[in-house]
Parts: sequence; structure tokens; C-alpha cells
Amino acid sequence: MYGYFRDDFAIMLGQFIGYYIYIR
Repeated sequence: MYGYFRDDFAIMLGQFIGYYIYIR
């Protein structure tokens, strides 16, 4: 469960950074 949560968090963080760079 910890590994799944960490992986999901990494994906969410990556998408957030990508979106931030895209709108910038």
C-alpha cells in the first residue's frame, strides 16, 4: 500500500509540474 501511494504521488507530482511548465 505504501509503495502504491508513493507511486501515485510521484505520478500526480509529475503531472502537476508538467502542467505548470505548460501554462507558463
